[in-house]
Amino acid sequence: MAAEKKGHIVMEPKLHHLWCSRNLGLCFYLGGSNLPHRKTDSDEFHVPGFPQNYKFHRTQLHKFLRAADGTDEWSQFFIPQTALSMKSDGWICNTVEEIEPLGLHLLRNYLQLPVWPVGPLLPPASLSGSKHRAGKEPGIALEACMEWLDLKDENYVLYISFGSQNTIRASQMMALAEGLEESGRSFIWVIWPPFGFDINGEFIAEWLPKGFE
Repeated sequence: MAAEKKGHIVMEPKLHHLWCSRNLGLCFYLGGSNLPHRKTDSDEFHVPGFPQNYKFHRTQLHKFLRAADGTDEWSQFFIPQTALSMKSDGWICNTVEEIEPLGLHLLRNYLQLPVWPVGPLLPPASLSGSKHRAGKEPGIALEACMEWLDLKDENYVLYISFGSQNTIRASQMMALAEGLEESGRSFIWVIWPPFGFDINGEFIAEWLPKGFE
């Protein structure tokens, strides 16, 4: 975009803004625009932009990307938009460097563009104790969560989240829960229903080991 200023043409920077805080997921989508899962008969595949030893499973794909074949509506919209975004002068992401250093590193390497984390940018309602953007009541009050965190040592609490649009299989959820329990570490886990269930459905205790708290 160009603008005139005192007889001179000033070029304004073109920035791509993402309201997505999962930069590993961003890298995944960027590489996924090449539809790598369509180029193999295996359920596991490599995504451009990730180290060669990183493998992904089809069940980790968003449902639209999983069904994409290059001719569907999702592909027709998303792939051109991705190509245009990579012509930007930089990206602004709703995330924090300290939470997603690997994702930001991979994203910068893939884009070869500046990437500025400016998050977390939260809706005002989420800070006032009301329902968050998914429309559900939080499992614990924000104030109680902060008080609990203040009692813990620095770098001691694990944070686990797969975002609001993705999840894992029930068997993976069970294995993750068992691993967390064996670690003995305190943690905060944002749990969504596992793959195959309604992502907006209610939590079912059977998804976790008996006695897991």
